[in-house]
Amino acid sequence: MDNTPVPPTTDSEQPGQRLELESPLSSTSTQVVSQVDPFQVGPHYGPVLDPLQIHVLGVTLRLNPLLQHPTAPGARPRLEWNLLFPSGQCSRSDDPPLSWWNGRHEPATFPRSTCIHLVSEVLPWVISVAARNLDVGVTCGDLIDYIAHDMNQFVKQAEYERLPRIQREELRRAYRYNRSRADGVPGELLAPAMRRLDWLGRYTTFAGVRENVALGKRICGDALPCTFELVCLPTTHPIQDDGIRDQDGQDDSACATASRSLCEEEKIDRDFETLEERGGEEKEEKQQPLETIVEGHIEETGDGEA
Repeated sequence: MDNTPVPPTTDSEQPGQRLELESPLSSTSTQVVSQVDPFQVGPHYGPVLDPLQIHVLGVTLRLNPLLQHPTAPGARPRLEWNLLFPSGQCSRSDDPPLSWWNGRHEPATFPRSTCIHLVSEVLPWVISVAARNLDVGVTCGDLIDYIAHDMNQFVKQAEYERLPRIQREELRRAYRYNRSRADGVPGELLAPAMRRLDWLGRYTTFAGVRENVALGKRICGDALPCTFELVCLPTTHPIQDDGIRDQDGQDDSACATASRSLCEEEKIDRDFETLEERGGEEKEEKQQPLETIVEGHIEETGDGEA
């Protein structure tokens, strides 16, 4: 007969069962994994998926908090930017005097994606953001720079002519105002030809990015993966004819600051050309600038950029 003592049972342990104690190692490893920031900078944190993979796998993308449309004032740091100006004018709400750097190289989504599409209530086209580095995916900096690049594209004559008469009048008014000497607009820094940023009208304040499946379906015709809404809010400077006024002072701080950012925009343009050549994407037909609207009539302009 076996006289080996049997350990006493407790209320949580039934006869014939043995309590499994949690391994200290497994607890530690779980804690370490939970502390990894999903938006960590660098190519070593998670896979980079293309839109097709995201669609097939049924993955739901999470937006970087820095890019998200704020639901409550002061809840977290956000990006502040007047879309009329270069991306170098974008700043963080917790460090407004400086052009933003902290978070610029963080991934825009988790999991990371090679491409993001943006739609807006105030724009009729889709802004497609491609990753500069396919090993990293689209970063917050990529997204902001692509928006700025798209805003500076010329408006096509056909796009303008498709608008109803009232909307054409609003677009002409925004065109004149953005090139005036009023506060909060680029003024003479903008080329004479009409640009996409003029299409924004008074909705020139960047207010983050958010999910909006219904808007994506309306603009794209279907719910496409990696598609988000670019939220634009009205500026504090209303666009009105009497707002286009002369100013005796010769230094406009906003224009001077934007001028210093033009060299950065030229570098961004070169980056986009490199991306298009590398990806072998179909080139769009060359966009001819819309005739400049001056004092109620239309004049022909050249192809020069600002």
